Amino acid sequence: MAYKTQFRPYELLDVVQNVYVPSEICEPLVKNHSHFTTFIPDKKTGKLLFRDGLHDVLSIKPGMDISRLSKRDRENIDDKIIHINGQEIPAHLIYSYFPIEEPLGMIYSGIGEDLFSRIDFHL
Repeated sequence: MAYKTQFRPYELLDVVQNVYVPSEICEPLVKNHSHFTTFIPDKKTGKLLFRDGLHDVLSIKPGMDISRLSKRDRENIDDKIIHINGQEIPAHLIYSYFPIEEPLGMIYSGIGEDLFSRIDFHL
């Protein structure tokens, strides 16, 4: 991400909060935590998440925390059409056959509603 500092103004994405943050906030954090850092304190703990070494383990998967999904988000995921053998089936109807509920939620959390709605899933 260091190359982005050559361009002004710039913003970086906080992958946990899914919000773009101005460079003035990001730069000191990136310099101090070169492997990974969030730019906005977590809403539940009030702390930043960061890694200073490649072998550190984060307590959550950045950007894919499905506990943050709203009821509306979960409905969007449940209603997502999955293509199976030429048939179009809503995701919630196949959860008992294929364990896809959590992976779909993680994808949705990571990329957002707009992009999720434009992706076709095939099993």
